[in-house]
Amino acid sequence: MFRCTNELKGLAIDTDSFTDIPVEEWNRINERIKCVFITSDAGTEKSLVAAFGNEKVLYIPQFQMKLSPNRTTHKKVVNILKSANFDIAYVSGNYNFVKNARSFLSGSIWVKQTVDYRNTNILPDLIVDDIEDLLKAINENIYGFFGESILFPNSLDKGIILFVDFDANNNPIKLITAGRYFPSYHYMAQLHPYSRAIYLNKQTDKPYTGLFNEKFAGIYKNIINFLKEKTTIDGVCSVPVKPNKVDNFKYIIDKISKDCNIENYNDKFICIKDYEDQKALSSGERAENIIGVFQYNGDLTGKTVVIIDDIVTTGATLRECVRTLKKSGAKEVIAVVLAINQIGPTYWRATPLISCPYCGCEMILRVAGKGQNRGQFFYSCLNCFHSSGKNSTKKFKTAWKELSDNEDSKVEQIAIDENQIEENWRGNL
Repeated sequence: MFRCTNELKGLAIDTDSFTDIPVEEWNRINERIKCVFITSDAGTEKSLVAAFGNEKVLYIPQFQMKLSPNRTTHKKVVNILKSANFDIAYVSGNYNFVKNARSFLSGSIWVKQTVDYRNTNILPDLIVDDIEDLLKAINENIYGFFGESILFPNSLDKGIILFVDFDANNNPIKLITAGRYFPSYHYMAQLHPYSRAIYLNKQTDKPYTGLFNEKFAGIYKNIINFLKEKTTIDGVCSVPVKPNKVDNFKYIIDKISKDCNIENYNDKFICIKDYEDQKALSSGERAENIIGVFQYNGDLTGKTVVIIDDIVTTGATLRECVRTLKKSGAKEVIAVVLAINQIGPTYWRATPLISCPYCGCEMILRVAGKGQNRGQFFYSCLNCFHSSGKNSTKKFKTAWKELSDNEDSKVEQIAIDENQIEENWRGNL
């Protein structure tokens, strides 16, 4: 699921990042969906114009390309494609270009065959291996991560899972993620149902506690069954909870074990130390804080184990889990997570908000925990509730239509001054 749309109407392609792809190859994409081709190379521009016409080519000077897509590029792209801000996606083989694209609510697609965990804290909306995969995704309406698609209201249940190379203390393993998690400080925090569902699901003694267990179990189960087609999976476990803490994964692990017909290793995989909470610690402090806190009471010799978790951030806890399971004899450990924690980048303008029609304050993304709308997302204004007792709410679909219109109007207001852009760029050198 792209962050803000499940209907793609146009692509902006960074052709300079695909030096080994002939111009003619892009015609297969252009025949399927509207495209604009971005380049800073005069020779490439000439070839693109000859193939697709001047109106489909956006030439950007080299000094601008290093910072693209910026707001000026974005306005030009939107104007050329004649599409709304939410309905387009940027395509690139350059990670920096993809990161810049994440500053807008348009989609972003990274063409990359292997992904290292070090490059996952700013993930695009879709990652494909090559042009063939990109064309397949367009034809099959695959617009992002599997988990995010499952949780997005009215979305198709289609999406990718991402295999990531993860170094667990010199024991390389495969980490598979079903999506991304945007924390509270991220501009996407209140605009991303999947992140909100992960956060709300593990709260204690709330109407929505465990509300998404079935959907999350289904996500894990689909991934594990996919893995079973490729290799033998002997059992599953989750990251152990601290002593005397409630295990929020118990139901999910039990269901996975039963439905996938694999062993449940959770009772033998335990935490033996009430360690300091990881959230406030640096990456190095997290790694030291977690050493020796887990124990496996059994023999895993020759076994392939899947370990699941909801969110992975620095990977310190996961690395210690892998070390413990390997120490107990596990032949292979595969990590499956709902999401990888995301950092910036900052938004190109003021943070996009769903605003209350009464007081103008930011509305919070919530989910109904009971009643006939149980499990459905909506927006609510906490300021109105606390100050006047007024229950100010918006349906998800209504709120997103307003958000789309507001963001489109921001793009329309961008003034393009090429001379000022170059002066600003040179001033930052």
